[in-house]
Amino acid sequence: MSKIANYFISKVRFNTAGTHIDRVIQHDVTDGNNFGEGYERSRSQVIDSLKTNVYYTIFNQNGWNLGSKVHHVKEYGKDYISTDPNETKKDNLDNLPTF
Repeated sequence: MSKIANYFISKVRFNTAGTHIDRVIQHDVTDGNNFGEGYERSRSQVIDSLKTNVYYTIFNQNGWNLGSKVHHVKEYGKDYISTDPNETKKDNLDNLPTF
């Protein structure tokens, strides 16, 4: 099975004001939907990586499940990551668990 994405995101951490994601738990996708252990990445690292890589969310509900595709959006000159590419910072990665 070919890889659906280069990376998965399983958890998020918001900034101290709670207005946007500042860090994520990212997993390398090995093949198909198999993935390695998670590690922390900053929002800016994910945004830079989205230029050449594909990201999806994953969530653990009775086993790991594939979520939505992750996009880079820009609003009022600021960069955000979102699962809904409608250019709003309010759609933050499917309500993934926080860390």
